[in-house]
Amino acid sequence: METNKRIKILTNSGYKYEGRFISQDKFFIEIDDDKQGIIKVPLANISLIKEVV
Repeated sequence: METNKRIKILTNSGYKYEGRFISQDKFFIEIDDDKQGIIKVPLANISLIKEVV
């Protein structure tokens, strides 16, 4: 996934994040969330990742 793309993440527990994609490794995806700043979300907890246009 390219940096500077905007994505929306929905976790298994119902949390929603939306912001600019920063990076991804085999355990985490890092985004600059609009409300919480830079966060790392564990891939195991993600139920949906969608690119926002």
